[in-house]
Amino acid sequence: MADSKKNCSLRERVHGVAMLKKLGLGLITGAAMILGLGIDYSTIDPIKALVWSAELNGFIAVPIMAAMIMVASSKDKMGQFRVCWFLGGLGWTTAAMMAAATVTMVYVSF
Repeated sequence: MADSKKNCSLRERVHGVAMLKKLGLGLITGAAMILGLGIDYSTIDPIKALVWSAELNGFIAVPIMAAMIMVASSKDKMGQFRVCWFLGGLGWTTAAMMAAATVTMVYVSF
């Protein structure tokens, strides 16, 4: 098996990877279509589903933003490409505002 990989040309290896990516894209698209059809024929209200997806996005966005800001501000991780104090401050301000909006959303919803 290892010998056959060595004898493979670069074009054949790249073509194999491209075919796997196309297969993955087709499977994801097919699964999304089946899920969409299932939701279409169910009793789920589309507007309520849209509101719930926005709320879920609000919950998930805050920790992701915090993690990205911590990585972007780290000299160990980013080296000379780390963000300056001003951009880091803007990022943390944005994350705090998103967290406040999420807390307000939970307070108003329940």
